Amino acid sequence: MAPTEGAAATPAPTDMLTISIAFLPTPSVDTSKVKLACDASTLGASATMSCADIVKLTARVAATMSKNPIEQVAVAKSADNPSAIEVTFWVKSEDGKSTTVFTSTIDPANETVTFPIEDASAVFPTTS
Repeated sequence: MAPTEGAAATPAPTDMLTISIAFLPTPSVDTSKVKLACDASTLGASATMSCADIVKLTARVAATMSKNPIEQVAVAKSADNPSAIEVTFWVKSEDGKSTTVFTSTIDPANETVTFPIEDASAVFPTTS
């Protein structure tokens, strides 16, 4: 069957599922217990979220992947979307013996996040 004109104009699906921030769970998080790699120079002068806000939102994203609280969060500007923020977060695995790392992208302007994907190659930034 040949594609219809409507189907040809439909954009291809992306590999990343985007969800509204409004649909995320709201666990409590003690931001003082989370190791954080985030600063004003990373976010830029036009940032709409503070580092503390990002940690709180990342805890909500993490709750979709793990029952364990986040331990570390690394923040970077998204390479694909200049208004978005890429967060990589570390949580204890479900068995409590190792750490699992996930990456997600937060788009404050559209109030969305991408569903986290496991990122075994991520390394927490060190200060020099």
